[in-house]
Amino acid sequence: MLVKNLGLIHLEVIRFAYRS
Repeated sequence: MLVKNLGLIHLEVIRFAYRS
C-alpha cells in the first residue's frame, strides 16, 4: 500500500514538474 501511494505521489510530482 505504501509503495502504491509513493508511486502515485511520484507520478504527481513528475507531472507537476513537467507542467512547470
